Amino acid sequence: MFDFKRDFEIKDFYLKNFVSLTEVEARSVLEWRNHPEVRHQMYNEDCISGKEHLCFLESLEKRIDKFYWLVCKDGAGIGVIDIYNIKQLHKNVYFGIYANPQAKLPGVGRCLDDISLYLLFEIAGFNALRLEVIETNKKVINMHYKMGFHEEGILRDFVYKCDGWRNVLVMSQLKYEWKKRKTNINNSRSIG
Repeated sequence: MFDFKRDFEIKDFYLKNFVSLTEVEARSVLEWRNHPEVRHQMYNEDCISGKEHLCFLESLEKRIDKFYWLVCKDGAGIGVIDIYNIKQLHKNVYFGIYANPQAKLPGVGRCLDDISLYLLFEIAGFNALRLEVIETNKKVINMHYKMGFHEEGILRDFVYKCDGWRNVLVMSQLKYEWKKRKTNINNSRSIG
């Protein structure tokens, strides 16, 4: 099995696995996760306590079904990437991202998507990536479309929020689609 518990360097970014976070990094990630802009888009909108977060981080040391990385650029955390529902035999996986809401970096979502695609297709060798987005998160849905993802389906009334049920959009991208899109982007950049 591919070693997902390690750290990665991709382009100018450093991906630090959650199992090796420092106490300061762990606190920062918890602050981001509990920020209203982030947790409002999560399945679980509750604020996570420091104790719950520490237990979660400790549980990741033994888990082989979920992996998380803190993404850093120039030593500063810009966001988080996670993977789950890993199907090694069939080479497909689900992933998620969220940005550091305090950084307010333009294009950080696209950057996290790019890093995820490179990590999971090029380094880990997956053939299909999937993600889920709550239907009201239009900005993120549009970003994923621009990044080459396609709608696969809708999980109806899948998440209950404070004001009612929400559908969840399932999106995917295949490795050959990513390679084609990546080639087209590289070709257009070299022309311009």
